[in-house]
Amino acid sequence: MRYGPGPSWMVSLGEPHDLFFALYVRDALTIVDGDDFPPLAPVVPLWKPAGWSGAQRAALADQWHGWWAALIANRPETRPGGPDFGSTRGTELRDVQRELFHPARRWRAEHPSPPRRTNANVPPPLLVTRLVQDIERALGRRAAPFRYVVESIPTAGRRYWDLSPAGLLVSEDLLADADGLRDVLRPRLTALA
Repeated sequence: MRYGPGPSWMVSLGEPHDLFFALYVRDALTIVDGDDFPPLAPVVPLWKPAGWSGAQRAALADQWHGWWAALIANRPETRPGGPDFGSTRGTELRDVQRELFHPARRWRAEHPSPPRRTNANVPPPLLVTRLVQDIERALGRRAAPFRYVVESIPTAGRRYWDLSPAGLLVSEDLLADADGLRDVLRPRLTALA
């Protein structure tokens, strides 16, 4: 972010609790998502709803896909805190969300995000500031005002997904890789600057 008079640019870094929770539910129930999002790392404990019929499990998978699509479609808006179980369509998913919310929080507490430093020992916010400064030098002018959101999830591998023109989802491994993160962000931020 540039400080001083006039409009500025801003890149936010955060952890999307809603996406994490959805992926936790997916992994705990072994739902196949088809969206190329790898499993959370480390592995989430499996959970099987006792006494559920095949139809209930199929309905749950359909409801999860709808939930996931809605979460992805509404990026980069995030909701702090827990999920709104009352707004979930379908009792199967709502029941599972209620059952798995505390185990998901416990899993995340046991497997916290690594310290926000890249392999070059540079905090990601400083890396972003230096990158925008490099872009400004290359353009020969200050960056135009823009807002961009980078969210990280605990999946294995150096992966990223464009969620919107102003939003990117990255794995924690990519967030920690200074060169990889810079390579992914440079064309996206240059287009906005």
